[in-house]
Amino acid sequence: MSEHRIRLAGPWRFRMSGQSGLERMERLPLAGSGVSGAGKTRLIRGFHAPSRLSGASQLRLAFVGRGRFVVHLNGEVLSLEAERRGNLLGGERLSERYCRIPISLLKSFNEVQFEVAVEPSEDWSVEGVWLVISESAGQPTAGGES
Repeated sequence: MSEHRIRLAGPWRFRMSGQSGLERMERLPLAGSGVSGAGKTRLIRGFHAPSRLSGASQLRLAFVGRGRFVVHLNGEVLSLEAERRGNLLGGERLSERYCRIPISLLKSFNEVQFEVAVEPSEDWSVEGVWLVISESAGQPTAGGES
């Protein structure tokens, strides 16, 4: 099975709801602390659907970071599928986590959203995010950076 990764580097919309209502454009990596009260921190990025997907294509969203997140694609919650340890960041080992993306959720233009789900005293970070396309042997893969 072949695998192709498309890095979703940025720009990401960094949005804090609540009293501040702050929104700004950022690139990864991003980090912060949990928000107290009813406020929420979200990282949002749009991307075009990859071309040339076959019936054998499997899509996943892979990300490296620290903390808990609720991950949405086009308004639908993606469930955490797997976790693989091994990425080092400043001496700290971070996990690469995966969410399966049902191809039926894809549109021509898509929006992925990470909602920070940590307590106010907890730190979080998103170091990198990739769209991962897996194909059975002999099938073409999509190309390009989005």
